[in-house]
Amino acid sequence: MTSVTAEFDYDRAVHDEPLVRRARTDGIISDEADDWAVLTLEKPAGRAALKLGTPFDVGIGDLVVIIQHPQGAFKQFALEPLAVRHVDDGRIQYVADTQHGSSGSPVFNSRMHVVALHQAEAEVPVAVNGSEETVWRNQGINIDRIMPGLHAHGIGFSRND
Repeated sequence: MTSVTAEFDYDRAVHDEPLVRRARTDGIISDEADDWAVLTLEKPAGRAALKLGTPFDVGIGDLVVIIQHPQGAFKQFALEPLAVRHVDDGRIQYVADTQHGSSGSPVFNSRMHVVALHQAEAEVPVAVNGSEETVWRNQGINIDRIMPGLHAHGIGFSRND
């Protein structure tokens, strides 16, 4: 049997009592093409959900902040100015220091608006001095692509205005 446990505030700070919730594994809602899934907690966490999207354009050279728990480790932040290298309707690619196990982490812009869900490292061909070379970039699924899927499955969320 598979089980999922979420621990909120999983960082190095001292907390009076950990906030831990089990998630239901039946009825997982997902989208394989856009690589996301939503699980329902057995009991509410008593926290407001992150607002999604941004009214501002995401552009080349923008800063990204990624809050991650690589391989179940304590909370870590990747903050990288001038990080965004590519944006399209489906993906945002950026140079930022993430680690294995960070997939699904929120990717924020400088206003702390969620603009993507971190997905993977991508191999990208680029032209350098007239020849093609391969570089590696991290990429996230553009949150503007995910929100219609959430809505189609009846999953409520708030947007950043």
